[in-house]
Amino acid sequence: METNIPISKEEGNTQERSPIRYTINQIGGNWKSIILWSIKFKLNRFSLLLKELPISRKMLSKELKDLERNGIIKRTSYPEVPPRVEYSLTEKGKSLSPLLGLMNIWGEQNMNGETN
Repeated sequence: METNIPISKEEGNTQERSPIRYTINQIGGNWKSIILWSIKFKLNRFSLLLKELPISRKMLSKELKDLERNGIIKRTSYPEVPPRVEYSLTEKGKSLSPLLGLMNIWGEQNMNGETN
C-alpha cells in the first residue's frame, strides 16, 4: 500500500524547499547532530569536543562555524589569558533538543546487532 505524503503544506513545494530538507541541511552530515548533542550536555569548548569526538581539528572548526552561521549555536569569547571560547545552543538550537533526543532513542532501539 503506497501513501502519498506531502513534503510540506505549501502547494507545489519542491523537495529543495521541504522542511525536512531544510532540517537536514542545518544539522545533517556526520558531525553536526553529534556536536549539538555534546554541546547540550556541556561539552562546550573546542578542546573538550576535540577530546571526546573522533573528529579532526579542521572538521570540528568547519562544523562549528556552519552551526554558528546558521544561528544554531553561539560562540562566546572571554578576554582571558589564555583565551577561552565557549559554545552554547541558541533558542533555535535548543528547539532541536526534542529531535536530537528522538534520534538518540531511535538509535538505541535500532543499532544493536546491526553492521555497517
